[in-house]
Formats: sequence, structure tokens, C-alpha cells
Amino acid sequence: MSHIEGLNTVLANLNGAMLDSIAKMNERMSVAGNHLKECVKARASLTDHTQEDLDRYSPHNPYSRRRFPQPDGEPHGDDGLVHRQSGILYDDIRMEMSMDNGGLETNVAVGVPDNNRHIENLIKGKPNQRPRPFIQRAFRESKDDLATILMGGSK
Repeated sequence: MSHIEGLNTVLANLNGAMLDSIAKMNERMSVAGNHLKECVKARASLTDHTQEDLDRYSPHNPYSRRRFPQPDGEPHGDDGLVHRQSGILYDDIRMEMSMDNGGLETNVAVGVPDNNRHIENLIKGKPNQRPRPFIQRAFRESKDDLATILMGGSK
């Protein structure tokens, strides 16, 4: 095929354009992942009351299924918001990005590592505690922003 004049130049240009497109998309994925991470952190950083404040309600904690059986209830009306207590959960929220197949497949994950023993109970709830889906809520609320970022816009 090298006998076709200019073919090597065309192939080199196509390869360069493809690598440039992959690099741009990977950059957008990184920006989108960091944007989502900040949205999740914002949902996990309320400070309008502390654990000590909640303990004053004992044995009727405001997040108890017994006290508020409806999906969203007091004290702030949105179970997709979490108050910052020790800071461990907040500090564990991270964004990880991996690339496979020479950069053709990029994955971005935002969340909390599996070794955070409280996260499953917090997100899924327990028999006496309502679920607190703050990561899912952050994703739903930011999906339009994420689409804009991935399409090359800014947010």
C-alpha cells in the first residue's frame, strides 16, 4: 500500500486526529469526574447540626424510620443530604479514572472506598435508619452539567 502517494501522510494525520480526540475526551472525563466529586462532597458536608444535637433527641433520632417513615422528612427534608461529623466520610469521597485499550476506554468512578464500613448503612439504611442516597442524588442533580462538560462545554 505504500505505493499510493500520500497514503502515509493521510494515515499519520488520521492517527494524530484520533489521538487528539482521545486526549480531549479523557480531559473532559476528568473534569466531569471532579465536578461530580465536588457535588457529592457538597451533599456530604452540611454543618447546621452535629451528632451531639441529634443525640438530644434520643431515643427519637430525626433520621429514625420509626419517627419519620416517609422517604424524606425532618430535620432538613432531604435524605440525600448528609451532615459532616468526624470528616472521615467527606475525606473518603474521591474520583478515580482508569484508561484501558490504549486510552480508547475510559472509566470514571466517584464515591467512597469499600473499606468505609459506615457507607453501606448510610446509603442503604438499616432497619431503624432511613437510607441516605447522597451519591445517587448528586449524580441525578448534576447529570445535565456532566453532559455539558462531556460535550465540550464548561461548567
